[in-house]
Amino acid sequence: MSTPTVTIPVIAPTPTPAAASEEIPSIAGLNISGSESDDDISPPATPILQPMALHAEPTILITLTSFSLAIPLQPTPDLKYDLRSLPSSEKHVRSKYDGRAKQFREWLSREEEYVAMLSKVENEVLAKGRELEEEAKHEKAEKEKEAAHKAELAKADAEKAELEKAEIEKAEAGKVEPEAEPEAEPETPVSASAPEQSEAAESVAGDDDDMVVVEKAKEPVNVHVPKNLRVGISCEMGHHSSVAFVEELGRRRWPVEWALEVVHRDVDKQRNPRKGKARGNDKGGRTRNVRSGPEHVTED
Repeated sequence: MSTPTVTIPVIAPTPTPAAASEEIPSIAGLNISGSESDDDISPPATPILQPMALHAEPTILITLTSFSLAIPLQPTPDLKYDLRSLPSSEKHVRSKYDGRAKQFREWLSREEEYVAMLSKVENEVLAKGRELEEEAKHEKAEKEKEAAHKAELAKADAEKAELEKAEIEKAEAGKVEPEAEPEAEPETPVSASAPEQSEAAESVAGDDDDMVVVEKAKEPVNVHVPKNLRVGISCEMGHHSSVAFVEELGRRRWPVEWALEVVHRDVDKQRNPRKGKARGNDKGGRTRNVRSGPEHVTED
């Protein structure tokens, strides 16, 4: 009798599906996988910051001011730059926008002369700011030295006074005075002037109290004041090139311990169509547009 043959089916292993390609993460909004061109992506503008909100005691306050050369800038800036020799923008751009507009700043960023000038001014402002920092450190060290010297003198005077007081008390303790019978004090007749004297004494005491309060109010208060570096950027009208230049300069990355202030002196000046002068001010009003922060600048 023949033995039946049993066929065992062979189960082939299920092939493992290939792992899906992981997406390459992007850095700062730029896709490194090459699926998009870098030219199609414009990096975000660096916001104008006010580091004073981040640093308790800023060492330097930079004031960047755009203005027209028709009226001199007051107070006189420490660093001054004239942009009239640089190329002018196209007329249709100037007529539609002032220097704060994104379109105008993009035009300025494409001009090689402006870009070179921006780098030059940035380096000079940094160098001047570092000089002012060194001056501030030296002045602070001198003040601390003077304060320490005054404290030592005050301590020496206090110790001397204590020694003198101890010597006087010791000398008085060594003296023995004979006991004397107390003399009877004569009775003072009560007169009508007694209440007046009492009131006068209270008045004098009240005056003394007032004097103490006044002396306390005169105590000096230590307030930190940073060194102010004023930078003036001028053009013909103070509305376009100088304004855009200051906006771009303010977007550079400055030391975090510095504070930044952006002022466009002539951009928002309201003019009276009849007199041609600022309303309410015969000399021409001034509006200071101060950037506070940290904040992001709204693009047009």
